[in-house]
Amino acid sequence: MIIWENERALCIPDKNPLSEYHLLIIPKRHVERVDLLKEEEVRDMWALISRCIRALEKKRLGVDLRQNWRPFLSEGPLVVRHVHVHVISRRLNDRIHLYCGGEDMLRRSIDPKEAARRLRREFGD
Repeated sequence: MIIWENERALCIPDKNPLSEYHLLIIPKRHVERVDLLKEEEVRDMWALISRCIRALEKKRLGVDLRQNWRPFLSEGPLVVRHVHVHVISRRLNDRIHLYCGGEDMLRRSIDPKEAARRLRREFGD
C-alpha cells in the first residue's frame, strides 16, 4: 500500500480519492496536530510532497495540497486523528472544488493495494 517512504514519513493512496492521483503524506510517528511535528518529520514529509509534485508535473497535472485541522469536530467521517497532507492531482475544469465540502458524488472507493501498485508502476521509484 506504500508508494514511497523515507525515514519519518510515507506516501499512500487515499482510499476515497477526489481525483485520479489523490495521495496522502503521513508521518510514521503518531502525531495528532501539525504543531507537534518534529522538524525532521516536517522535512521528510515535504520531501515526499515534493516527490509527488514532480511526478504529477511529468503528467502535466496541477496539484492541490490540503491539511485540515478541525478541532470543532469531535467525531464523524471527516475526523482523522493523525496528521496527514492530501496531495490531489488537478486538471483544468475538473470540478473537484464542488465536492470538497463532504459530498461524495465524485469520490469512488478504490483498493489501496491496487492503487499503490499502479502508482508505483506509473511513477517508478
